[in-house]
Amino acid sequence: VELTRPVLILAGGAASLNRSEVRSQIAAKLKRVFAGLTGTVISGGTDSGIPGCAGEAAAGLGAERAFTLVGFRPRLLPDDAPIDRRYDRQILSGEDRFTPAQVIHCWETLLDAGFAPNEIRLLGIGGGPIAAFEYRLALALGALVGVVESSGGAADGLLQDVVWTVLPNLLPL
Repeated sequence: VELTRPVLILAGGAASLNRSEVRSQIAAKLKRVFAGLTGTVISGGTDSGIPGCAGEAAAGLGAERAFTLVGFRPRLLPDDAPIDRRYDRQILSGEDRFTPAQVIHCWETLLDAGFAPNEIRLLGIGGGPIAAFEYRLALALGALVGVVESSGGAADGLLQDVVWTVLPNLLPL
């Protein structure tokens, strides 16, 4: 898999962010974030929650889009998370349901491709236990991690955790 610089990992909630009005707001904001972006954007590869918002935002840019959208996902998906066909590439990682295995596989792929952790940016919005793991792994490796304040779940939990909030590579957004 060819991944190009810069790399942005988009992480966060899936099932908890499926109300249409919330999804539209997030997708519209991501479209602004993605405008003019080059390189690679990595997310979950499904049409659910934050990964689905990434697909919607990328598709909304049309011919103006200058980045590759890559999904790391298990072979078998939960019923509420269909594959998002708006992704350019889907990398299969693990067999059944989302687990920390996709997060680890993503980082292994990036490191094997010669990326240094401090070159990687992660944007986090909400999320559950897997997003919490993803945020902390990225921070521990030295990536720049921005999490959206008041987006709920793992993002808010991280910003309230005194162990992690002292790190200079954590940015509340």
